[in-house]
Formats: sequence, C-alpha cells, structure tokens
Amino acid sequence: MPRTSSDTTDVAIIGAGIGGLSMARYAKAAGLSALVFDKAETAGGLWAQLPSWQDIQFRAKDWSLNGIPIGGVTQPHILENITQFIPRYGLESQLRLGHAVTSVHWDGELWTVTTDKGAFAARNVVVATGLHNKPRTPEVDDEGFDGESHHSFGFQNPETLRGRRVTVVGGSASAYDLIELALQHGADRINWVHRGLHWMVPSTRQKHEKSAHRAYALSQMWGMDLDKLNAATNTMLKDKYAYFSIEEIMPSYDFDYRHHSIIPGRPGIIEHFQSLHRYHGTLSKLDGYEATVALVEGGHASFATDIVLYGTGYDLDLDFLQLPEYKGMRTGVELRARCRRMIASIDYPGLYFLGATLLDGNGTAPWGLSIMARTVATLIKSGRTLSDDPVVDNVNHWDALELFAPIDPVHYKPFLWRPQYLATALWYWWRDDQLIRI
Repeated sequence: MPRTSSDTTDVAIIGAGIGGLSMARYAKAAGLSALVFDKAETAGGLWAQLPSWQDIQFRAKDWSLNGIPIGGVTQPHILENITQFIPRYGLESQLRLGHAVTSVHWDGELWTVTTDKGAFAARNVVVATGLHNKPRTPEVDDEGFDGESHHSFGFQNPETLRGRRVTVVGGSASAYDLIELALQHGADRINWVHRGLHWMVPSTRQKHEKSAHRAYALSQMWGMDLDKLNAATNTMLKDKYAYFSIEEIMPSYDFDYRHHSIIPGRPGIIEHFQSLHRYHGTLSKLDGYEATVALVEGGHASFATDIVLYGTGYDLDLDFLQLPEYKGMRTGVELRARCRRMIASIDYPGLYFLGATLLDGNGTAPWGLSIMARTVATLIKSGRTLSDDPVVDNVNHWDALELFAPIDPVHYKPFLWRPQYLATALWYWWRDDQLIRI
C-alpha cells in the first residue's frame, strides 16, 4: 500500500489510551513530531470500551495526574479524565482515530505503519496498546447452555443479575468486582469458581476510600529493604484474613512486591462470605441451566446457573504488528524478555513498548505510563540506543525511577533526582489531598 504522505513523522504511536496520549504529550514536549493511531473512533483506549459500572481499584486522587480534574472512580469519570489530556496538551492535530493498524514494517531505515486508511512513514514506533488489550475467556463446553455468558469487559447491565443464579469465574480483581456487583444487585445465588486467588487487603471500607499508594511510594524512595517490606506486608495480610475469618480464600503463596499486586478489600465479600458457594476448580461444561466444575481435589461438582460472568482478565495481543518476534505473545513476561529497560525492543531499532511490560498493580497506571513515556521521548530525541540485557524481575510503581534514571538525564539530574523524588514522595504522603504531578 502506498504511503499517504511523503512526510515522515518522528514517532508513530499505536493506541490512543492513557499510554498513547502520555507518549504524544512527551513527544511534543521534546520537540518531536508524532501521530497517534487508534482503531476506535474515540480516544480513551480500553476505558472507552468498558461498561459504565467498571471502576479503578483505588482512589480517584491517586489516579489523576498534573491537576487534570477527575469527578469519580467509574468508567465515565476515568474516560473523561483521560481524554482531557487532548485539550490540556494540544494533541488534537496528532490524532488519527478510526485508523486500525494492520502491520508495521522496518526496511532498515524507516518504519512503515500500515492502517486500513493508508500507510505512514515513521522514524520510530511506540506500541501503546497496553498489557490488557484482549479479553481472556477460558475454553468451556457451552454449546448447550441456555443461559447468558459475559466477560467483565462486555457485561453492560448489572440490573439483569437481580434474582438470578449467577456464576463468577476467576480469582483476580475482575472476579472480585463481579462478585461485589452480584451482591449489590440482589443475585439470588452466587457461585464462585476459581483455581487460584490473588491477595486482597480485607476491609469493611469501600476500595475507593483508602489506598496505600503514597505510603508505598515513600517507602520505596526511603530505600526500605524489600524483603523486610514483604515480610511486614505478609504479616499484615494474614492477620486481616484471620480477623475477618476468611482464611479459606487466602492465597497459598507469600506475597512479594516483585511479582504480585494487591487487590483492595471487598466489603461485600467479607460481609456475605458464608453465603457464597465456592468451587475450587475449573468450569468445564455448561448445559441447559447447569454448570459442571472439575474440582482441583478431584471429581466434579454441578449446580444451576442462569448467567456466567468471566472475571478472567486480559491477554496481551501484538499479532496485529505482523512482526514474527512478537506473534503469539500473550503476557508481559514474554514481552519483557525481548525489551531493554522494559521499553526498547531488542529486535528492531526505534521500536518501543509502553505499559505492556511494567507491573504497576501496586501503583497507578497514569504514573507508570507517564514515567515510561517521557523516558522513551528522551531516547528518541537523543538517538541513543540501549545495549543492556532485558530486565528479569517485575518493576513496581516508583521503583521504575531506578530503572529509567541512568538512561534519562533530562528528567533525572545526576545526584539530584533521588533527593528530589524523596521530597516529592514525602510531600504527597503528607498532603494526601493533592493530585500528583510529575
């Protein structure tokens, strides 16, 4: 397909969500030309597609960056907050919405980004489609099912749960949200099917009332020993599970900030714990209005259900790039093994990935993506290439500063950045009402 213009942009950004818009912002600040492509007709990424009941996992004030207003924690508020990046930073002319990218190609000198509307030349490509860009639904024999099935991504109307027999599949944040949703909307019976479970902080407070992000950031900047922090966190979590008598759903592994995220507490699950019908196993068959679970301890269990809700999360999907090195990848761990400093491809010059490699579950997505985006902009502007090995361990929240400081002297002044960010973390911990700025 011929290119639509003889002009070559400095950076082609794939994805117009929080990551893509952050990248466009920092590219512009660095004096780089940029185009942002998205297959959707509106900006916002995943948040433009989610149902209105979906929410963030922490306080609104810990989501919003740089004083951009935020009116609440649910999908309409988050989407509005994200799209405010466009007028705030003057990104309108850079957007190419309704342009589905079908391939990218490196010819040894330039990238060609091919979309369903034409092809565009670029010196660099930043993939900002994120880690969660393809809903994951397990394979289940459901050809004879007479009820409804929905992934949390596409479940629009919680009122339809009232008086019905609901089955929730999964053991991560999405499943916890769906159980709370079923409780709030008066489901007649809730079946919970899971193999493994993620750690949460048991609490009778709503998850948006309190979060430990700022205290965690402060502990990171103080240089608190991670093993000691893990030990203290494990003691705290286990004590809370015991206090609320929910040890039956306590994960079997020790929590480690290098590998795991903490889900905020779900008061509904605690209050109605004994009324939940729990099945430790895998949903294997749906027939008529009956579900069958293959139990981990052996054998099967069956129960009646009207609606099945999959809180089974998302996969990474980079197949649209048509690059053989990334075809079939489904996890950030796989991608991280092919990236230097979690951002730069080891396979191609001028190819960067934003957000798909960073575990930021104990921080906030805007923070992590902004930190990555501004360093990518610095690398592109300077023309510097990275030669270090891929990062093996996960990097969580403000630990990303340690990762990017050595390669980004523009934003991390030698010898000064650490005390600067320690003071910043202390300020935001003390002034808990303030929106974070970077």
